Amino acid sequence: MITLESAAIQEHKIYPKEKFLGCYKIADNLVDEIHHWTKLNDHLKNKKVLRGSEQKVLRKSTDWAIEPSNAYSPWHVYRKALRNCFLNYFKRFEHAEQMAKTLAIVENYNLQYYKPGEGFYKWHKEIDGLDSNITRHLVFMTYLTDTPNAGTEFLYQDVTVSCEKGVTLIWPAHWTHTHKGQISNTHDKLILTGWLSLVSNDKIERDNGEKN
Repeated sequence: MITLESAAIQEHKIYPKEKFLGCYKIADNLVDEIHHWTKLNDHLKNKKVLRGSEQKVLRKSTDWAIEPSNAYSPWHVYRKALRNCFLNYFKRFEHAEQMAKTLAIVENYNLQYYKPGEGFYKWHKEIDGLDSNITRHLVFMTYLTDTPNAGTEFLYQDVTVSCEKGVTLIWPAHWTHTHKGQISNTHDKLILTGWLSLVSNDKIERDNGEKN
């Protein structure tokens, strides 16, 4: 059973400041509850194949879409743990928080399962100029498994982060942090990822009005 105490985090690794990478660790029991959730909600998963130009496969995975407002266990605790990660990130990079618009998670979380041989094969960034992603500001990702040789490579930072259970990364969504996943041909991998976006105050007021 998880409680709000399970939302506690610790700094996992401190990268040089010029890398703009935050690396934290969330509680093991919270990760275990997320695994349990996937088993209870196996019927909600969807096979995803992302294709690029000439129909070339960019990513293969099995996904669950988690609404950021989901208040049920374990998501209310994960949201609190994630907030603690961002608070630590902003202590180190204060100007990442000082924006003209409000920062909020408005897109669904992506809970992604990769079978051996699956993953995000190509270098990519989280903003590519499409209207659907232009407001993304920071990326977060939590590894939910210990999977050898299945971490994340950052091109310009010359950094590879290992896939270790509970490790949570935060990084800028722009081209400066072009990245791709390492592909394990022998082990499963499970991650949770999403974005902190720039949102107008008018939109937040409208959304709050619709909920009231």
